Parts: sequence; C-alpha cells; structure tokens
Amino acid sequence: MLRHRGAVACMLSLVLLSVPVGTGVSAASNLLQKGMSGEQVVQLQKDLKRLGYFDEECTGYYGDVTKQAVMNLQGSQGYIKDGIAGSQTLSLIESLLKERTSYDGILQEGSSGDHVANLQEDLSELGYFSGDVTGYFGSITKNAVIAFQKAYNLYCDGVVGSKTISVIKQALQNDKSYSNVLLKKGMSGSEVKTLQNNLTAIGVYSGTCTGYFGPYTEQVVKDLQYKYGKECDGIVGEGTYALIQDILAGKAVAVNNTAIAASSSSPSNNTFKIPWSQAQEIFSIGTVATVLDIETGKSFKVKRTFGYNHADTETLTAEDTAIMRSIFGGWNWDRRAIILKVGDTYIAASMAGMPHAGRDDKPSAVKVYNRSGDYGYGDNLDAVKGNNMDGVFDVHFYMSKTHSTNRVDSRHQEMIDVANEYAKRKY
Repeated sequence: MLRHRGAVACMLSLVLLSVPVGTGVSAASNLLQKGMSGEQVVQLQKDLKRLGYFDEECTGYYGDVTKQAVMNLQGSQGYIKDGIAGSQTLSLIESLLKERTSYDGILQEGSSGDHVANLQEDLSELGYFSGDVTGYFGSITKNAVIAFQKAYNLYCDGVVGSKTISVIKQALQNDKSYSNVLLKKGMSGSEVKTLQNNLTAIGVYSGTCTGYFGPYTEQVVKDLQYKYGKECDGIVGEGTYALIQDILAGKAVAVNNTAIAASSSSPSNNTFKIPWSQAQEIFSIGTVATVLDIETGKSFKVKRTFGYNHADTETLTAEDTAIMRSIFGGWNWDRRAIILKVGDTYIAASMAGMPHAGRDDKPSAVKVYNRSGDYGYGDNLDAVKGNNMDGVFDVHFYMSKTHSTNRVDSRHQEMIDVANEYAKRKY
C-alpha cells in the first residue's frame, strides 16, 4: 500500500515509477519464508498459482504448502530447494511471469488457445478482466480489451495487435507513470493512488488514498479544474496531468477561489457496484472498513484477513461481533445487502452471517481441529483475536465467487443489486 511521504515524495511520484501493477512480488521485497504472512505472501501464492505450482487457497500465510510450492519451483529451474523466496527466487518468478506475456500476433474475438488464456490472466492482473480464464476470446474478453485500450488512449477495436500487446507488457512491468493514462471515475490501481497522493500534497484531497477513483476523487479533480480555469469534467487527461505538475512546481496561478457545487458530482448508476477484480484491491487483506447493514441501519467495523475469490472478513472487536450477531438474529448463512465503506469509497456488497473455518483460541493460520462452522481440520482462518468470533465470514462483491465451488453465488449477487440501488438513492 502507498503511504503519504510528504510533498517532495508526491512531486517525485509524478515522474518516477508508481507501485507495480500485476507484476508479482518484487525482487526488492524482503525475504519471504515459512511462518510469515501478509500481502506479499498473498501475491507470492498468486504468482505460484499462475505458474502452476500452487493449487491451494491464497490465504496470505506462508505454511508448509507454500514452502513446498517454492521448493518445487526452485527444483524445476535448477535452484537450491530451500523453500525460501529470497531475491534470486523472486527474480526467477518475475522472469517466468514476463515470459508468459508472449502472445505475439493478432488475437481477436473467436481466437482460442494458450495465448488467449495468458491474455486473460494479464488483463485480470491489471484489473480489466473478471471472468474465468477459459482460453477463448469471447465478448467478455473483447470488452475487457476495449476497456484497457480506452484507459491507455489506444484505438478501441477490441483486437489485440502489436500496439496493444506492447502497452499491456509495459503496464505489467509498470514502466510508466499515470501521465500516460486517462483517469476517471470507476477506475482503480496504482495510477489512481499516485494521483490521490499528489492531490493530497497540493492540499485539496483529505480522504484515504484507496486507489479507487470514486465520487469524492472526481469532485476534488473538478474543484481543482475549476479553480485553475480548466474544463470541469472530473477526468484526469493530459491537460489536468500537466496542471497538477505545474501546481506542484509552483508554476500555476488560480483564477477562481471558490469550489464548484458538490452536487455536480452525483454518482453514476454504476458507481457502487464495483467488480471483485477492483474491490479486492480497495478492500485488500489487512484493510479495516465499516459495514452498514441496509435493512437495520446498524454498522460495525471489520477487517479483511483472508480470501482470494471473495473477502474472508472478521469483526474488529467483541462489540462489533455482538452488533453483527444481532443483525442476523444468531449465526446463519443468510445473505444480507450491505454497504462497505473503505476510506471515501462506498461499495455495494453482500455478507453471510456464519463465522467459519477458524478458532479464536488458537494461533492464526496453523493447522487445527474443530474449526467453526463444522469445517473440521485445516488452516486456522482466525487472525483477529479477542473479538468473540471464531473464524471468518464471507463478504461478496460484484462477480466474486465462492471458494468451495469457484462459481458466482446468485443470492449474493441479488443482495449486491439491492445494495447498489440503495446506494444510488442514498449517496
């Protein structure tokens, strides 16, 4: 996660590289080994899964399974099989992932094969593809390509030719700054975080830098554009990017001293129904958020601790657990429409009311018996201790999937639609 490092660092971030998008764990990362946990371990597990060495849930805990997967990778490439992901092993993973982006030629609707599967994986890493990796170039893949082309100011024909391939590779390697990308409401990623950090340095952005371009970010951009006499469209294109550079360098002069009306940035119909591919970056593992239950109006604090197909989540305190339990009238698998608030971002979501797969009285991520929800023996998915809850509960987003079936749950999607309609009326 990016952190605010002061005006100087924010100025530099306009011209230096931002946080990598979809390029795996950096070789510059700290050494990863058994017993560790966190976002870097999640990314390592995802990378190993993509390379075919890891088939388990990406829990973010470096246990025996992850260690064995690293050893298998090391052995297949002639490395010492120590099961530790040090700089050499991480560099190897980066290299192997780059080799996978090798779909030269033209790919278009109707194409199929490994090259299409690699394309779908890359677009998924970049946040533009949320479907299953099938190896078939259908309408969903075409729409994802068009969305990518639009974001990078390419010709939007849905065909992956040499230019689009080149830009995808560049995006995966993050050899760019957000000056090359048109940013607008609904987008997410490290470029948006860089924008938010720079708006913070200017002194016009006071929200959390979530990396999601929501209604608040749009309003801030509109206010900035108005103040400096630019077209107030809330979109960060070449002109607004140059303006931000000039402001940071002290070269720009304001022409208006008042902000435009906040009502001009009312959310669009699709603002709150954020796809899982983007929501998992906003509500990343370790992130604290607020859940608002639409029907009762009650709210409580939560933290995402595990999960890769959806957010495995825990209440933050025993008081939060009591509120959640009262909402459901006891623990059960009912689905409920909720709004998840992360920083300044409101997301339409759905939660189930059954804590499962963990024990509060045992260390996190170790193998234990008698896990909650009749889950039996397995990894202890309980990271928040003392909250009077054993295990995690499910929070689903648009097009997220269950871990057991790897399919979209229709009942959760129905609740997400309810939440979306509520949010459009409320916010």
